[in-house]
Amino acid sequence: MKKSTAAAVLVAASASLVAAAPAGAAKVVHTKGGSEFVPNQYIAQTNRFMPRVTYAKPGSYVRWEDMDRTVEPHTVMVVKGTSLPKTVDEIFSCSICELWKQHLVDPNDESSGIARIKVRVGKPGFQTQGDSLLMLNKTRPAAQINAPVGRIIHYMCAFHPWMQGIIRVTRSGKAPSAL
Repeated sequence: MKKSTAAAVLVAASASLVAAAPAGAAKVVHTKGGSEFVPNQYIAQTNRFMPRVTYAKPGSYVRWEDMDRTVEPHTVMVVKGTSLPKTVDEIFSCSICELWKQHLVDPNDESSGIARIKVRVGKPGFQTQGDSLLMLNKTRPAAQINAPVGRIIHYMCAFHPWMQGIIRVTRSGKAPSAL
């Protein structure tokens, strides 16, 4: 993500617009990591979603908490598993990442300001490719999971496409027991 775009997103957005889940009722996913730099050796972005796999039951909420060491925003955007970047080249040419612009007043103008923290493109709930939450620095957006039991929901951050997570929808909202 360009630093100028990140700055524009942060300036234009208001944390008071972030959707919240009912208190104490949500599964929680944290952002972790940050930027690392060693002169003449490497630069690294270690941002990630933790846990990578979350279990939820239909009708429950998942909340994402920004706990990483950066001030950059994140998105939590539903994508098809086949659309997830799998190589460095795919990360730097991520066409699905452009869907984040649906949060803007004018999706064709990155400087137009934030119009919505939540984007829903399908049925109510967080389950359709393009459904997206904008997570600003240290915020805690949430979404209701209305997908049926057995569904696997893939999501990623459009600004940091290596940040990828999975929600597995189970009857109990817990991981299946090992046999």
